[in-house]
Amino acid sequence: IVSGSEGRIEKAQNIAQLLSSRGYICLAIAYFGLEGLPQNLERIPIECLEEAKDFLYHHPQVDNTKIGIYGRSKGAELVLAGQSILDDVQCLVLNSPSNVIFEGIKGKLNSNSSSWTYLQKELPYQKFQLGDYLLNKFFGKHIPEDSRAQIDVSKISSPLLLLGSDVDEIWNASSAIDDIISHYKGESILFKKYHETGHMLTVAYQPNHRYRKDWCLLMKESVDSWLVTINFFDTHLKNL
Repeated sequence: IVSGSEGRIEKAQNIAQLLSSRGYICLAIAYFGLEGLPQNLERIPIECLEEAKDFLYHHPQVDNTKIGIYGRSKGAELVLAGQSILDDVQCLVLNSPSNVIFEGIKGKLNSNSSSWTYLQKELPYQKFQLGDYLLNKFFGKHIPEDSRAQIDVSKISSPLLLLGSDVDEIWNASSAIDDIISHYKGESILFKKYHETGHMLTVAYQPNHRYRKDWCLLMKESVDSWLVTINFFDTHLKNL
């Protein structure tokens, strides 16, 4: 389980605990922001995913032919980028994903470097341009994507579940889902788009007051997204 740009591990642990209650052996990982890890979200080695999978692969209680990854927000970007290179797990759940690699963050500023590295080399990234962001935020102008920063989804064969909102205040997860679907050539892909959940879509019954006022629909969508996640993992990881 890999969470987002907030760093540390608490949200990943929350998701892992809930999945554990469904019978899964889960490993929540942090990739920055804790002692012994990079302090900023920049130049993070995607090999951290390999280390986590290797730990599970050799765990005596794990069926190492059935390992999945859940990534949300920046963690979904990490997972998608990593699997476009490694493609070595049985299924992926990507919550509020990005189809491109964005520039890293140093403190509260852009880092002038990639978020991720592989074999100590930075992966190509989309630079943050304040002018483009403001035009998009206030006038809805499309931000052009740097083709070099696009994640090569065509190299991923594992089944995918994509979850996102068509109103996302951080990045355009809906457009990213469309792009991932259009380039995917693997075994199976499912997606769900919601209207009230926004970027903070996580698990059931987790409202956020920054969003609109249809609380009944927000709760319904959050429950649906969690049930879809459980059903997807059960389909691809459990011997039913």
